[in-house]
Amino acid sequence: MPFGAWLLLLAGSAQAAQGTGAPGDAAVDELVSAVAARVALADAVARSKWQTHQAIEDAPRERLVIASASAEGQAVGLDATQLQAFFADQITASKIVQYALHAQWASGETRVPADAPPDLAGTIRPELDHLQHRLIAALAASRVQRALPECTTAIARSALERANALKMDAVARAALDYALAHACVGP
Repeated sequence: MPFGAWLLLLAGSAQAAQGTGAPGDAAVDELVSAVAARVALADAVARSKWQTHQAIEDAPRERLVIASASAEGQAVGLDATQLQAFFADQITASKIVQYALHAQWASGETRVPADAPPDLAGTIRPELDHLQHRLIAALAASRVQRALPECTTAIARSALERANALKMDAVARAALDYALAHACVGP
């Protein structure tokens, strides 16, 4: 689903935001929760890269993450092509946040936190690895719900609830929406 369509769907889903309590909601909610946690970690990645003068783009690392996630997901019966698209979206969503923060810091719009930067290799990447496992498990647990016609509505409802609960800013909300673009696999 195109990014703009996601935004329109979220903007118009106030009724869906009430939740249905339908079976499978917990599996979809866990998937959205894991995606939101990964998006939230992008702030620490951005800060680490800013303060250590690392580029946001890291194509070799991105290929490694996608290949690893694809192999892990295939081991539990998930489709390789869908996994590759989903994890490419996770990486792009993180970069949306990173680029936005770097632009704010470069322009002086906001200040970079003054404390020591998070350790990308020693702290953040292990958290990202843990989230990868959590995402694979959530994708597997929600595979039936993600193939249903109402998947888009369920994802949009859950994403809106999660974004509100986390008080996500506009950039993080856009990144969350982008990260969920390939979550549904139905018609």
